Amino acid sequence: MPDQANLQLLEAVFAVATADDVLTKAEEAVFNKLAERVGANSMAIWRIKTRLNTEPEAREQLFSQEVPDPYAAMKLLVATARIDGEISAEERNLLENISSKLKLTGNDFLRAYDDGITAADNVRRRKK
Repeated sequence: MPDQANLQLLEAVFAVATADDVLTKAEEAVFNKLAERVGANSMAIWRIKTRLNTEPEAREQLFSQEVPDPYAAMKLLVATARIDGEISAEERNLLENISSKLKLTGNDFLRAYDDGITAADNVRRRKK
């Protein structure tokens, strides 16, 4: 069973992936791979998707608990947003909101943002 920190991260990945109201195959693949990696069962996945799709305030409540590695979390979230080739304005806004909840300073956020873009672009290049 996944711990609370992993479930929070999984929920945030889904929130970022759907921030622009479009879940691409690449974004869904990132979510599914992370869900498998953290051991989330189908009920946990259903709860995450249902909560984010039906509760408008759910996106504001992301990361209510402390995260062990805020930089790694933000890098993954940025990579998720970029995996389809672009980061929408809605995704960028949510990433900025999350960065404040993770207590990432401006420079740390920018470093995670740049590293997340690089990671996603590397994955995309390998898949071509």
